Amino acid sequence: MLAQVHTQSARAQSILQPYRLTQRSECLPKAAELAWDQYFRFVKPGLESYLKLLGLDVIYNRGHADRLYYTGHAGQEVEILDLVGGFGSCLLGHNNPDIISVLLNELNRAQPNLTQGSNQAEAGRLAARLCGRLSKVTGKSYICTFGNSGADAVDIAMKHSELERTKKIQKLQKAFNHHFTNLKNIQQRNRCHIESEELRQAGLLQGETIPASFKDKLRRIEYHNRKIFEQPALFLALKRAFHGKSVGSLSLTYNENYRRPFAALLPKTHFLDPTEPESVETFFESKWQHYYDLTVDENFRVHIDKKPISPIAALFIEPIQGEGGILPVRSKFLKKCRRLCDQYQIPMIFDEIQCGMGRTGRFFASEHTGVFGDIYLLSKSLGGGLSKISATLIDRDRYLDEFSLIQSSTFAEDPLSSAVGNKVLDLLESDQLLKMVEEKGAYLKKRLEELKLRYPESIDCVRGKGLMLGVALADQQNSGSVMIRQIDASGYLAYFASGYLFHQEKIRALPTLSDSRVLRLEPSAYISCADLDRVVKAFAHLCEVLTKCNAHALLRFVAGDHTATRFPVKDYSQQQRPESKPIDDSLMKVGFLVHFLDESQLKAIESSFVNFSSREQDRFIRNMMSVAKPCHIASTEIASASGQKINFNLIVVPMTSRHMSESLKNPTDSPALPMVKDAVKLARKIGCEVVGLGQYTSIISNNGESIIEPQLTITTGNSFTVAISVQSILKAARLKDLNLANASLSLIGAAGNIGTAYAQIITKHFTRINLIGSSRTGSLERLEALRARIIKETYSVLAQCKSSSSIPAGIAQSLTKIPLVKKLLHDDADEQIAWKAMNSEEWLDDVISVSTDISSINKSDIIVAVSNSHERLIRSEHVKQNAIICDVSVPCSTDPDIIQKRKDIMFFTGGIVKLPQGEKIHAPAFPLPPGHVFACMAETMLLGLSGFRENLSYGKLEIKNIEIIDSLARQHGFELGPLKTQNIFLQGVSSD
Repeated sequence: MLAQVHTQSARAQSILQPYRLTQRSECLPKAAELAWDQYFRFVKPGLESYLKLLGLDVIYNRGHADRLYYTGHAGQEVEILDLVGGFGSCLLGHNNPDIISVLLNELNRAQPNLTQGSNQAEAGRLAARLCGRLSKVTGKSYICTFGNSGADAVDIAMKHSELERTKKIQKLQKAFNHHFTNLKNIQQRNRCHIESEELRQAGLLQGETIPASFKDKLRRIEYHNRKIFEQPALFLALKRAFHGKSVGSLSLTYNENYRRPFAALLPKTHFLDPTEPESVETFFESKWQHYYDLTVDENFRVHIDKKPISPIAALFIEPIQGEGGILPVRSKFLKKCRRLCDQYQIPMIFDEIQCGMGRTGRFFASEHTGVFGDIYLLSKSLGGGLSKISATLIDRDRYLDEFSLIQSSTFAEDPLSSAVGNKVLDLLESDQLLKMVEEKGAYLKKRLEELKLRYPESIDCVRGKGLMLGVALADQQNSGSVMIRQIDASGYLAYFASGYLFHQEKIRALPTLSDSRVLRLEPSAYISCADLDRVVKAFAHLCEVLTKCNAHALLRFVAGDHTATRFPVKDYSQQQRPESKPIDDSLMKVGFLVHFLDESQLKAIESSFVNFSSREQDRFIRNMMSVAKPCHIASTEIASASGQKINFNLIVVPMTSRHMSESLKNPTDSPALPMVKDAVKLARKIGCEVVGLGQYTSIISNNGESIIEPQLTITTGNSFTVAISVQSILKAARLKDLNLANASLSLIGAAGNIGTAYAQIITKHFTRINLIGSSRTGSLERLEALRARIIKETYSVLAQCKSSSSIPAGIAQSLTKIPLVKKLLHDDADEQIAWKAMNSEEWLDDVISVSTDISSINKSDIIVAVSNSHERLIRSEHVKQNAIICDVSVPCSTDPDIIQKRKDIMFFTGGIVKLPQGEKIHAPAFPLPPGHVFACMAETMLLGLSGFRENLSYGKLEIKNIEIIDSLARQHGFELGPLKTQNIFLQGVSSD
């Protein structure tokens, strides 16, 4: 067979000699760029992000045979081997010279193309040939109705089927009405009667009260029949079916994502499971209904005749389901359907729009099964890759002549597309294309199946017939690559595989619409054996990449690297999921959301990404945002000091701090909040009852208030973050022998939610505080309002003090030393009057100063950062000798130079908590020291362990909630961790 394929390939090359274009198309970069922009602006705005992500957003300049050409970034012409072939339309290749010749000849003849209402001779010739082809297979005669597309053909078949059903019902209804009228006439002359038992046996009583009069009994029968006769049509199709996207054909398309938005418009459809033949018979029987006819005997007794009727209008089947994943429907199932359709007098319709016209090696794909339909639908290849045409072939015995008047189309039956269709039939016969397709398809399938045996971890199966093949990639949920696992779980494996093949192998193969793991292969009948071998080699490379779990090799085009560089594929298959102890499913689950601190953390979860530069990693994350999904990366069993246990789950939102921060500037156009909401839904899906919002996920969600999940307890963890970091500052001050009465503290980010609560607590310990906000509009006003609040509250406390010994530490001590405050207290001035008096005093800045200038921290003994900026705000020149820096910001606000070079400074991350049982959190992107977690994580754990279901850190922080979570921590043994922990926030500091 291989020799035959080679021979036929050589013959095909001679046939296609006219394709050898020597002159390269003119390259017009500006025009092309404008066209690219206009298409996505005015035609398909929703498609831009997907095509751009995969690098498939190219403009093809020309095409011939199985080749497409576009202009690359450097202005060079790039050649692509096309296996998509217009989704099966290009059986004769792109721009087949014979088809072009027909089009030119027809145009040169200046024959009118739109002459509806006349004898369309060319359409008649094409119809006769198509019907003759089908008659040779089935032995029946057919009528052909032309349309402009595959969806057109489906709609035409639906319309004829419904017309056939309604005509049948009208005939039954007419007969019933005739009998009913006769009965009324007889009743006027003689007294007719209906026995109650007759009604009961007919099923017209169902336990109800028996109608008293003869007239009421007739009315009940008439009402029942009217209900039966007027019920809407029910169409049948198969699960995974794709029949089009027009309103009619969409109702038969299984993918709910396509149907759901238009559900109110669609005819009713039930989808049968082709893997369960027995269930089909059960369903048909369940729809078998009855209407009632009436007869009168010689004794004027009315008899009720129960007669069967079904609302099913037609059954649509693709012999090979194309968009469903190139799935051949089994003969056993088809035979069962054929028998049932005959029994219930329902038309069986074969949609061969994609699989027909020789695509499988037979003119009709259903020929392989030995089962024949009543109506056949053809399109795609019928147009030779250049014309838009479809044909609906209806069994002449079923055809209703009035349909010729009811069904019409402005553009159907035109001489131009009909001439193309006739030429296609000529080529199918003269070039022995069916034999070529059958043998080349068998050769390619055999080679790919051999590949499956070599790479069972990468290819699940190869299916289809002829040159309509599908390569089903294997489930990657056990891949050693986190990234490959995630894109598979998100339903994008075949899409990214198509991007890999396009850029690395210069082969165009796209997924089927309803199976995210299947790549379709539908080249032309003229494809050479060398190209078939090239396809096999390309899939071998793809299999090697998947088997070796090398996500970088698979996905580098996402970072902008579109070069086809051949290099050895490094094996990362030993990069396994993090090991963790088996989790008790009976434990209460809590979830915690995190995101990447910066782009370098990609390397922590995906080893092969070490080959990306920082810029490429950033570009990768940005480009992936359009399709990326949150990912559950780790589960750890956590126990409290008292023995209670929970299942703690980490969920990663695939964005960096920088991306999150940028999204705050333009939240409506950012995927950040939708992604956070998806992460919360994922947590709920895996069974979590408490969900913590870590890092920017709390800011993006307005401190959780944008998350509406009544069944979940939502926390930002900010309450315990404040509580534990205050403890860490006080501990650091003790270690440094710092006298708090003389020490000054700067709080960076004081205008924020955490900063405001922090300031209220820290003022109880320090006598001089500097509140620092950002340069954003309104920040200074918020700081001044915060200062006023603190001073007023402190004054109220002082007013209640009975003696100097009861005066609290911190700002209160500073105020008692000021003569004006002493006088106000002596005069019992209320806090409003006192604040008005103090507000204008210069000394106020010596107690609590406010600023938006970061350099104002240069005199502070302690610097606390709770900023939500991704920038390194704290620089060496801002920090005095021997200062303490507590950086609670994520990412870190401190310049790495300070941490690495300023040995005089005590630096620590203030939000680290020691777990009572010392469990290690399995989070590769967040290498926490064993037995330690962030305070926000700890708060989520504590809510789970304690069963406390109030949202302690949801929305605006309250001091009472900080005190509650601090108390829960002591109960369960959660303590402040060591101050000098390894700084995990320096990763990925880029010099790039």
